[in-house]
Amino acid sequence: LGPGSWHTSVLPHLLMSEMRQAIRGTEGMKVVTMNLSRDSETQGKTSAQELEVLGCYAPDIGIDAVIADPSSVEDRPALERAAQAMGAFVHYADLRRAEGLSIHSPLKLAAAYQEVMER
Repeated sequence: LGPGSWHTSVLPHLLMSEMRQAIRGTEGMKVVTMNLSRDSETQGKTSAQELEVLGCYAPDIGIDAVIADPSSVEDRPALERAAQAMGAFVHYADLRRAEGLSIHSPLKLAAAYQEVMER
């Protein structure tokens, strides 16, 4: 799940019970990728709060991992607690296309997914 606009691209998939059931029931690993910056939908929220909102919409979805760029996380312990409450671990990796840009590098993101899935 993610990255993307949290309330208009990520969470809507969890509003439909059929989608939640399909995601929950998959044998595949369930990974949440955190955004690199806040947009108008998430302004004023921390990474941990965004993850907690996801947990409110789908508390039993069974997230396995959360991928986050450490430069985008305000409070690592809070994010790790929120992930742990969902049954997940946090994997930190440099995900930016270039320093100062809020755009994920496809290659860095692919490498992070590979590291998480090989864990």
